[in-house]
Amino acid sequence: MKCKKVKQKLGAYLDGELKKRERELIEEHLKKCADCRQKLTLFSQLSKTLKKWKEVGYSDEFEANLWQRISLEKEKKGSFRNIFWQAEQILLPVGIAIILIAGVIFLNEFLNENLFPQTSNLEEEYFASSALNSFQDISPDSLSDVYIDLISEGESQ
Repeated sequence: MKCKKVKQKLGAYLDGELKKRERELIEEHLKKCADCRQKLTLFSQLSKTLKKWKEVGYSDEFEANLWQRISLEKEKKGSFRNIFWQAEQILLPVGIAIILIAGVIFLNEFLNENLFPQTSNLEEEYFASSALNSFQDISPDSLSDVYIDLISEGESQ
């Protein structure tokens, strides 16, 4: 018999659960194999130690109390999860809406500043440089003509 098979059957050998022929084969192998004898000694000591342990006793109400406490813990966790589930159902859509609105506002400001330059800034710079701060001296009918002239002068420069 090979070591692998002997090691698998050592527990049954110690407990006297093997047939006579298997027991004899294992005993012959143990005479020749020090490694398997060492495993048998280890299993034997372990078995003796386990037999010395006393069975732990518990009261008749132990099992009922245990199941009651388990169900209470499940209820606590269930209610806690329920709170998070409800919060998630409300907070998640609100959070997404806030992010989308902020993104639209930011994008709008960004596009206005970078893609559409403010003409009023250009006009103010031109009027300040030409020392023309007021249209009071110009008649209302010719205002558009003056404006067109000023812009065409600015483009030619």
